[in-house]
Amino acid sequence: MTAPLPLVGIRVLDMGQFWAGPNAGRHWADAGADVIKVESCRRPDPLRIQARGIYPDHDPGGPKGDHWNRSGMVNERNRNKRSLAIDLTSPRGREIFLQLVSHADVVSQNYSSRVMPSLGLGYDTLSEVNPRLIMISLMSQGLTGPESDYVSYGQNLEQLSGISYFSGYPDDEESVALALPDPLGGASAALAVAAGLRHRDATGRGLHIDLSQRETASLVVGDALVAHSLGGHPARLGNHEPGANPSDCYPTRGEDRWVAISIRSDDDWARLCEAIDQPELMTDSRYVSIVGRRRHRAELDALIGRWTSQLDHQTAMERLQRLGIAAAAVLNPRELFRDKHLRQRGFWESTTDYSAGEQEYTGRPMRLSQTPYGGRTPTPGLGQHNREILGELLGMEDTELDALEAESVIGTEPILSASGGMAVAR
Repeated sequence: MTAPLPLVGIRVLDMGQFWAGPNAGRHWADAGADVIKVESCRRPDPLRIQARGIYPDHDPGGPKGDHWNRSGMVNERNRNKRSLAIDLTSPRGREIFLQLVSHADVVSQNYSSRVMPSLGLGYDTLSEVNPRLIMISLMSQGLTGPESDYVSYGQNLEQLSGISYFSGYPDDEESVALALPDPLGGASAALAVAAGLRHRDATGRGLHIDLSQRETASLVVGDALVAHSLGGHPARLGNHEPGANPSDCYPTRGEDRWVAISIRSDDDWARLCEAIDQPELMTDSRYVSIVGRRRHRAELDALIGRWTSQLDHQTAMERLQRLGIAAAAVLNPRELFRDKHLRQRGFWESTTDYSAGEQEYTGRPMRLSQTPYGGRTPTPGLGQHNREILGELLGMEDTELDALEAESVIGTEPILSASGGMAVAR
């Protein structure tokens, strides 16, 4: 018998935009929560408009002409949710939202720090409506401190968190540029809300969670901060792993193909010598200790690179792994999509999107043995569930819903204007 999903019965009003907030909401939705994505026709999730060309077949229009529902970036981050498009700047929209708060367990938002108070929807107001409410604010810098009003995106926070300083090569100014603080913040928020719900079960009262995405990202470089506090001066190491010698990304057969290898002990070194058919290196006085291998790192890297360059990166990884050596092929997106291991584990999930049709997206990295944790419904179109949600939770009749649509309090299409030849939300 299949057990219910862990968060069945929990309702989340997910006001998240871009990546961090929606990513958190997806975690809760995957776990069974009723996650309602709250946006508006005047201010939809910006990724509905700024999709950076990520559309099925590179076609933003599609058969329905609704590019705001076709963004791969939105559809990847908002599965298993319902959509409510409601104008919170209107008195009626705000009133309806507060009514919904009384039916919610969690409100999640990652606006800049001024937005919720300016709407009259700060935690003090929401907790008066629902004292059991858990509210989480996924802020750039946190709700307090001299930089709490700053507006940031993931790439900015990579700089402020220290990630960029420690990523890349010693003589290169390039850095990660993957907006890592966003998914890290989303995952941390998912855990924080689980803790908040546990607190509520114990005390009967809700709480406000102040989550700093900058601080979450700084945890990634925690060992470097400790090293600095102890008098060290950490620096960029490229692909070299501290405490492992040799360790690097080595060239393999084909254009821009690589394999990462990490040797952390003398036993690892002996197995590597066996793998590359040079057992005599095990007794070479230059390499018998990790200190010697560090000192002669450049010549060792060249030697290993000559062996790896004769193989493709998958074969090199498989040969080394069979001998117990930590090695991994460096995969590009095409290879990840086709990867047989990920395919066998069901990491890629197929869904039929509201407007984008059948697509495959990344799944989730965990499996629960007693329940089918994961995808159930595709990402909704903007405002797709307006009538369902307001009728189900607030008992609104069709005549009232018709009036709300006529007044643009709710809707299903962004209110657009032309700006530089590109449609953007007003």
